[in-house]
Amino acid sequence: MTTVLLAEDERPIRAAQKASLRRIEGVEVIEASDGVEALELIIELAPEVVVLDVMMPRMGGVEVIRRVRVLDISPQILVMTALVQPGLIEELRELGVHQVMTKPFKVADFVRTVAEMIDEINQ
Repeated sequence: MTTVLLAEDERPIRAAQKASLRRIEGVEVIEASDGVEALELIIELAPEVVVLDVMMPRMGGVEVIRRVRVLDISPQILVMTALVQPGLIEELRELGVHQVMTKPFKVADFVRTVAEMIDEINQ
């Protein structure tokens, strides 16, 4: 069983992401509605894949990644963002982010990307 953490503050988007991940066999989905909750769940449950929104309340996705990287935890990370700011992609790559997707995204692309990340882990 592969655990995927969805960290997204917009409930309808998070629900759609969760529903779409049910297409992948052997996936358990856990959810966080903000960055602080996401960080707590990463520390507590060590999910193999983390899907993070950049703009979230209490702590943004980039800060979550910075804090995770100083711990002895190294999940595969997919960052979702509606705004691609100058330098953001480079910063995310330097932080070891595996994939970046821009919103809006196609559900099929999202599912394929997460499935590929899981396949990489299981190899």
